[in-house]
Amino acid sequence: MSDERQQSETNHYLSTLEAPPIPELRRDGHEVADEIDEDAPLIIVKSIPRLIVRPYYSMLGIKEASIDVTLREPVAQRLQRAASLLPEGFSLLLLDGWRSGDVQRAIYEHFTNVASELGEDPGKYAFDLDASLDRGFPTEDAPHRTGGAVDVTLVGPEGSEWPMGTEFDAISPRSATRALEVEFSSGLPIDSAALFGRRTLYYVMTAAGFTNYPEEWWHYDYGNAFWRFYGKLPDGNVFRTVMGV
Repeated sequence: MSDERQQSETNHYLSTLEAPPIPELRRDGHEVADEIDEDAPLIIVKSIPRLIVRPYYSMLGIKEASIDVTLREPVAQRLQRAASLLPEGFSLLLLDGWRSGDVQRAIYEHFTNVASELGEDPGKYAFDLDASLDRGFPTEDAPHRTGGAVDVTLVGPEGSEWPMGTEFDAISPRSATRALEVEFSSGLPIDSAALFGRRTLYYVMTAAGFTNYPEEWWHYDYGNAFWRFYGKLPDGNVFRTVMGV
């Protein structure tokens, strides 16, 4: 799609879908938390209309990664719900879900190396959530290891990934979910298509019951400890680490 056509299409969607700015951390509308079945099964998610599955880490060449994306069944159901709420012509692209211990470790090591090569502090972007770390969020269960975390982005009407301001997994402060909101409110020039994309993804995902990890625009949770923590939800059951399938 040409830049001019994409801008025209973005303006159309912005005028027909009133998506307010992404808020700072809040309850996301959950007055009462859902009851979580800790024993909900893991299922393989298949592509369906408006939900495309593309196992990113397998395609990246991480040998431990599966060619399938697996999620807890209630999480997969809510992902389908989120996809159904998208503007006409858009689809959700599911990039990652449950991770085995080997995959979690391989991804951690991969991004530690990438951050170091870029001259960035590896501890800021790559950390081992299986370790007990004081990071200001739950660390007992790595969210992806529970089957309750998803990495998602948008596919536009032309069938290509919609611009979101950074690439998926980008080692950059702009990967934070509200980074574009901060730039926009400061009067800095931004890509309106990317702003639209982040807002749209945020609102369809939270409407379906997910909460967002604020440091990554692509990461959403349902039913795990991150979900309760970032949704400011009352204590209760959560999905715990699944050792294998």
